[in-house]
Amino acid sequence: MTLNGWMQIAFYALCVLAVARPLGLYLVKVFGGSVGWLRPLERAIDRVSGVDPNEDQHWTRYAAAILLFSVASMLLTHLALRLQHALPFTGGAPGGPGPSGVRDGSIVHDQYQLAWCSRSSSPDSCSGERPSTSKRRFGHAKSR
Repeated sequence: MTLNGWMQIAFYALCVLAVARPLGLYLVKVFGGSVGWLRPLERAIDRVSGVDPNEDQHWTRYAAAILLFSVASMLLTHLALRLQHALPFTGGAPGGPGPSGVRDGSIVHDQYQLAWCSRSSSPDSCSGERPSTSKRRFGHAKSR
């Protein structure tokens, strides 16, 4: 690793150490109830969304909320990748990925052909299915 890389890691570590204690003390006060400068906004959001802050959330409602959020995130990622050619600030790319690239990209896409190799009949026949110049499989260069 270069000196620049080590300096960046050290700078990041110092920044984390510098804000850890003040941020921790602030969070203790917020969760303790002594600081509440965003409380009016929190009450308004609770009122609009129909949440009772004094009621505990059952595990089934929590699980349903997590699943709903995951599906919504996946669909928004899919939409962003599908409309990549029409979105601003995309680096001037002429078009987005094809349908399979969008599907795999929005559902945690593996960049080293793991998905393509798992679809093939034998592990050694995994080549040419993915349109890329890279000859990588499972993170290691293929030997020929």
